[in-house]
Amino acid sequence: MCIEERITVCKNHPREHFELETFKFIEEMDSPVPPLLKGLQGNWYRAEDNLHVGEIQGRFLLWHAGWKMLRPASEIEIIDEEDIIIGGMTHVKLQVDDMVLIGEVCADAQPRIWWQDGDIWLKK
Repeated sequence: MCIEERITVCKNHPREHFELETFKFIEEMDSPVPPLLKGLQGNWYRAEDNLHVGEIQGRFLLWHAGWKMLRPASEIEIIDEEDIIIGGMTHVKLQVDDMVLIGEVCADAQPRIWWQDGDIWLKK
């Protein structure tokens, strides 16, 4: 089936649309991961209640199914030091649908991210 045929099918079947997006996502995961982002790879949990948020793989956060996100993955990236410098800390940007969240990374023995909305995630 060619891509044009697949897109036609996607308009009629939402699950087919999801599969098409998944193919695009897999291609993007092959891109190189910046060194600072490599330290964030793995599973993350909310500090407040220990709920599994998801897993950072490559340049994406793969949301745990329990969050019922519209998209199964969100792009995460290190904010360039030239764009924002706050106390020498590493900052990340997470694209969640039409919203952008900024978080401050603490790379102690228990890595964590403090998000601008007050959420704290722990890597386990």
